[in-house]
Amino acid sequence: MFTILDALLSPESVRRKIVRRILLKIPGLQSGMTIDERIVHALTPRPHYAYCMLNGARLAKRLGFRRTSIIEFGVAGGAGLVAAETLSTLIEHETGIGLDIYGFDMGSGLPAAKDYRDMPYHWKSGYFCMDEAALRAKLRKSKLVLGPIADTVPQMLLQDRFRDAPISSIFFDVDLYSSTMDAFHVFEAPADTRLPRVFCYMDDIVGELERHSDFTGVLGAITAFNEAHGQAKISRLHLGEMPDQRLRASRLMMLHDFAHPMYSTFVGDEQRESELRL
Repeated sequence: MFTILDALLSPESVRRKIVRRILLKIPGLQSGMTIDERIVHALTPRPHYAYCMLNGARLAKRLGFRRTSIIEFGVAGGAGLVAAETLSTLIEHETGIGLDIYGFDMGSGLPAAKDYRDMPYHWKSGYFCMDEAALRAKLRKSKLVLGPIADTVPQMLLQDRFRDAPISSIFFDVDLYSSTMDAFHVFEAPADTRLPRVFCYMDDIVGELERHSDFTGVLGAITAFNEAHGQAKISRLHLGEMPDQRLRASRLMMLHDFAHPMYSTFVGDEQRESELRL
């Protein structure tokens, strides 16, 4: 067991974990915190998911929608979808916006690499295979969409449900350059299937020595997408310093659809802006 001295002398990342564990055990503490505080201090499941889902719901509300859609690309064992379902209850209560959740996956694990951009020196065909029956038994509300993303995404986005509940946040975790490019087809569907700005979490873009570059893997796909699209860009979210690294702020991004009919719709807080000028 860690002592107070251990906490004071330990690396910053360890201290954060210790403090978080202590906070989680204090009765009633979280009830006195705002949802934003809970997310920033990593007191929710997958705070990076929570950040995107909460702010996506808030944007949907300011644009006049009553529901919005959340997508996860790369489901594997389903821990992300289960976390998203847990978070959806909290966020729906906070915002009054209904959340629909979709998980896209091959089901059979990673496909074979198509070329060097898929980083075959790191990823192997068959990784992250899904136990479909076990996962479906865990899910309460998420819709699982299985098959090649290049096929399932266009088919799904033809459905009218996304006009009533446009996409507000997406979690990309399909690892390969080619699979990520296939997932980016979600941004080529009609504009009314998504909000003008979509919160994105991009897994597998940082860490592990020489593994990542701007020209391969997920980062390479982002570079290629931005080069190919003049009126739509994927940009990092510039959040500044975050108290807990579990928010994964460096992996949070946003799709800006400059040609979207609602892109320039005012969504600011007029009262707050007036107060700031006093």
